[in-house]
Amino acid sequence: SNSMKTKSWLLAVVTGIILLAGIQSCKKDMAEPIVEPIPSGPFTVTLPNNPVVLSVAGKVTDENNNPVVGATVTGGGKSVTTNAQGFFKISQGNFNGNYGTIRIEKVNYFTLVKTIQSKSGATQYIIGKLSPKTLIGKVGTAGGTINFAGGMASVSFPENAFLNSAGNAITDSVNIYATYLDPTAADINQRMPGNLAGVEAPSTAYQLQSYGMLAVELKDAGNQTVKLAPGKKATINANIPASLTAS
Repeated sequence: SNSMKTKSWLLAVVTGIILLAGIQSCKKDMAEPIVEPIPSGPFTVTLPNNPVVLSVAGKVTDENNNPVVGATVTGGGKSVTTNAQGFFKISQGNFNGNYGTIRIEKVNYFTLVKTIQSKSGATQYIIGKLSPKTLIGKVGTAGGTINFAGGMASVSFPENAFLNSAGNAITDSVNIYATYLDPTAADINQRMPGNLAGVEAPSTAYQLQSYGMLAVELKDAGNQTVKLAPGKKATINANIPASLTAS
């Protein structure tokens, strides 16, 4: 429509995943995370080389704000699982540089990697909202295009595009799992990976602007990861929300 523009990305998929991610000391009365805005940049950052010890606590939910039980949360050289309320705490983790990462994993959800500020001796709080791996369609050897997210996004594959984990051609249909992250959604900071800071070597960072994010995963009939054959590329299209077209 005239109210939205379309961005198109041509991506080579190597791993089959495209991304435009014991209960310890839970905090049942945990406050909302303190979100410190990133300067508009450029600004100076410390790249990962300075050891920092800090704790990270938080909550993991699904797309409907329900707690996710048993999610694996990894960071700072430690791994814990979320409790019945979705809470977790990593105590005295070893991180590097000004920013650290927390990896959140749960079966049937896309892995989410959150970025935290590494402040020595502090306890950082995060909320991670996992996106479900939704089957949006199947693509066979002839290739094809699948539209999803109410027409906001699509993914296209050429013919004879898929290989199994052993590198052999797949002759039946491949399951396409995907989710679309709306950059204008109120919960985008909880659902998106990272924190939209782009680092240019050696130590300059910039604030980035998102016009939409997609996660796509390819699986065969046995639920094994599928990759694209050499020279084959997937085309990803995402409409820019009308409210962002002027920017």
